[in-house]
Order: sequence, then C-alpha cells, then structure tokens
Amino acid sequence: MKETENIKYQIIGIDLLDSSITAPPPIIPSAAMSQFELNVQHHIALNQNLIFVNCRVAILNQTKEITYGSLSSSCTFEFPDLQSFFDGKKVNLPAEVVLSINAIAVSTTRGMLFSLFRGTYLHQAIMPVIDLNTLSLKTT
Repeated sequence: MKETENIKYQIIGIDLLDSSITAPPPIIPSAAMSQFELNVQHHIALNQNLIFVNCRVAILNQTKEITYGSLSSSCTFEFPDLQSFFDGKKVNLPAEVVLSINAIAVSTTRGMLFSLFRGTYLHQAIMPVIDLNTLSLKTT
C-alpha cells in the first residue's frame, strides 16, 4: 500500500443535489435552538477513478421532530491510482485520506448551506465544525 503523502487526488466537481426549506414557524428559532443531522456516503466509480462524497445535512428543532431545512451535495474526487487500492471486493484507502475527503466535502457543504439559506430565517443556523473522527461508520 502507498504511503498517505504519496496518494494523489483532486476535487473535480461540486454539485447541489437537493435542498429544501420550510415556511418560517410562528416563533422563529434562534441558531442555538437548532440541531444538525449529518449523513456522509461514498459512491465509487472504480473504472473512472472517481469517489463521490455525498453529504446530507438537515437543520432540525431541538427535539428533532421538525425539519426546518436540508441540503444534499456531492463532491467528486479523482484518484488517478484508485484501482491500486481495490482488493477485489472493496477499495481500501488509508483512513487519513478518507478523513481528508470527508472533511473537504463537509466543509464545502457547510458553505453551500450558508449560501443557500442567506437572507432566510435560517441565516444564523451555521453548521458547527465537527470532529469527523467522532462520527459513527456504517458500511453497506
């Protein structure tokens, strides 16, 4: 396996997949009253040397019963040597590289959220910085 610092990749695409916002509630929540739900998924196009990191963020009320708004994005990364990490069943990139592309995708999504909800009642609902090491991992 290659050393992490020798793995070449670049971001080649940023796409807004979906977004929504609900009508303002009777009592507009403060930013401190919002909860964020984040989902990150990877989709791999091995024959094209691409990894798509899809992020979905929902802005919820404190009890997580009402969704005020949401956004789904996709960041496309090109790995010229992606095939060399394929073991016949799955792609095994070093954890540091996976963490790096996840961090780039989540940060990009944060900026998209801010831009999308600018001028709305969700303007101050800024997604906090997240330690991605603390997220739970589910593989399917």
